[in-house]
Amino acid sequence: MLDRNGRYVPQLRREQFRITENGVEQKIAYFATTDSPFTVILLIDTSGSTQWRLDNIQDAAINFVSKLKTNDSVMVMSFDDRIEVECKPTTDRNEIDRAIKNTRTGGGTRLYDAVEDILKKHLKTISGRKAVVLFTDGVDTTSRRGTYDSTVRLAEESDAPIYSVDYDTSGSVISGSGIPQGGGGPTIFGIPFPRPGVPGGGTVPGSSPGDYRRAVRYLHALSNATGGRFYSGDSLFGINQAFAWIAEELGRQYSLGYYPSVAGKEGERRQIKVKMTQADLVAKSRESYIYSDSQKGKKDEK
Repeated sequence: MLDRNGRYVPQLRREQFRITENGVEQKIAYFATTDSPFTVILLIDTSGSTQWRLDNIQDAAINFVSKLKTNDSVMVMSFDDRIEVECKPTTDRNEIDRAIKNTRTGGGTRLYDAVEDILKKHLKTISGRKAVVLFTDGVDTTSRRGTYDSTVRLAEESDAPIYSVDYDTSGSVISGSGIPQGGGGPTIFGIPFPRPGVPGGGTVPGSSPGDYRRAVRYLHALSNATGGRFYSGDSLFGINQAFAWIAEELGRQYSLGYYPSVAGKEGERRQIKVKMTQADLVAKSRESYIYSDSQKGKKDEK
C-alpha cells in the first residue's frame, strides 16, 4: 500500500478500503493486516538447466527466507521430471534451510504440472495470508497433465499472488562442446542431442529462442492473473535483488476477502477494483478473477 509519492503506508484499517465487483460495492468479510503471519510456497526449478547454478540458487532462496518475518511460514517444493515437497509449511528456519539445500538437479521440467499441484491441492490447505514464489526459466518440457492455458486459468481462480522470478538458462544450450557428436549436433550440459531434421532427431525442448519468449509470457501471465509480480533474475545479483523485493512486498500486503453479492456463472470473468477512502492512497491488486461455484469467497492481496 503506497501513497501517491510511492511511500509505504502502514497500519491501515478495514474501513479505509472499498471493493467493487463488476461495479457493485462488496462488503469486506475478511481483513488481515501486515502483522498477520504469511505462508509462502517456495517453488524451485531444479531441472537440468539449473545444474551449474544450483548452489547460487539455494543461497539466494535461503537469503530470501531470512528476510521474512520470524512468524511467517515457508513450504519448499522443487520440480524437474519429478515434483517434490521438500518441507511442509513451517516457521522453523533450520528445517527450511535444510529443505532448500536438499534440492537436487534432475532431468526434464514439469513446470505446468508443479503449478497445477500448487493451485489445485496445496494452496487449499493453507489459511490466512499466502503467496507463491516461483523460481524457474519458465520452459516446460515434460508435463503430463497441466498446460500453459489450463494453469493460467487456475491462477485466475486462485486466492494467492504468484511472484515469478525468471532465470534465463538459454545460454545453457551450446553447440560443439567437446563431446563427439557424429553429426556435430548441439549439446546441453555435455549431453549430445541430434540436430533437427536428421534421422532420430527433432527439436530439443526448450532450446529455441521462441521457447524462452513463450516462457517469459507464461510467467508474466501467472503474475498478472493473481496480482503478483514478475522479476527477471538473469544474474546472481538479479536473483538476490528479485528475492529481496518480493520479501519486502510480502511484508507490506493487506489481505481482503468478500462474498460476491451477486452470484455468477461458472467460468465468468469478474472485474475487481480496490480503492481507498483517502484520495492520496493507492492500492495495487489483481484486476479480475474467474468465478467458480467452488469458491466460497474471494480474497485480494494489496
